[in-house]
Order: sequence, then C-alpha cells, then structure tokens
Amino acid sequence: MDDRTEKITRILHHKLAGTSDRDLRFFRVAEFERMTVRTIHFSEECKTCQYLIPETEAAIEQIAQAIHYPGKQRRNYDRLTGRMAKHQRQAHGYFPPYFFTYNYSFYGMLGGPAAGLLAGFVIFPEAIWYFILSGFVVGLLAGQLWGGRKDNRIRVSGKLL
Repeated sequence: MDDRTEKITRILHHKLAGTSDRDLRFFRVAEFERMTVRTIHFSEECKTCQYLIPETEAAIEQIAQAIHYPGKQRRNYDRLTGRMAKHQRQAHGYFPPYFFTYNYSFYGMLGGPAAGLLAGFVIFPEAIWYFILSGFVVGLLAGQLWGGRKDNRIRVSGKLL
C-alpha cells in the first residue's frame, strides 16, 4: 500500500472506532474500504477513478455521521458506494458475490418457459403446460449452474467486490 491508501484507511478506521459490527456489515464498510483502495490504485490510468477520489475522501470525513444518523450524508454515502461498485464492475471487472448466478438464473427463468412453450406447440400441443413448467425448471437450473461456474472463476481470480 502506498502512503495515500494507508492514510485513508487509517482515517476510516479512526472515524468508525466504537461502531458496532452489525452497523459495519449493514453499511458494507469493508466493501467500501476495498473499493476505495482499488479506486486509488486505478486512479493513475482511469479518469473516472480520479474523479471519484475527492468524493470518497469527503465521504470518509462524514462516514461516522452517515452511519449513525439518517439523512443527507447517509444518502450520499449510499450513492457513492453504488457508483463505485457500478464503475468497478463495468470498467475494471470486479463483481459482487453471486452476480452471475442471480442474473443467469433470472434469464433462465424467462427463457426456459419460452423454450418450453415453443417445444410444447411443436411436440404435444395438448400438454403445453407441462413443457412450460419443465422449461422453467430447466432454465432455472441451467442459469444456476452456468452462473455458479462463472462466479467461481471470478472468486478464484480475486475479482470480488
């Protein structure tokens, strides 16, 4: 870690001293810290990361108030966390846990019944509901398997948010 990263993490830990573990988990402070470190690391070559650093530093100064009291600071912290996560997902290839499992399962639940509907019209038009239901199950399972494999590759490569 460079000096800037150490300084920011030290300030973050100092501001949150005495905060309950439940609040730290609920507000995803560990994820915010990891994203902050990555933002600083990528800021040399990424313009968006350079623009996020001043906002991140301002959020760190107000983080204790954002976590303990609802209001503008909490809303700004949540928005910043969301923007940082979206940027790191799109630009740098970091993904939240089970991202692909959830997405592929959803698309499987949509595509499976559609394929079952088409297969039902072709094979047995009088038993079309069985094909739709079986397509739903097969699509869901295929999405779970396919997304799970991709999530495992992301986990092994260390690209989790």
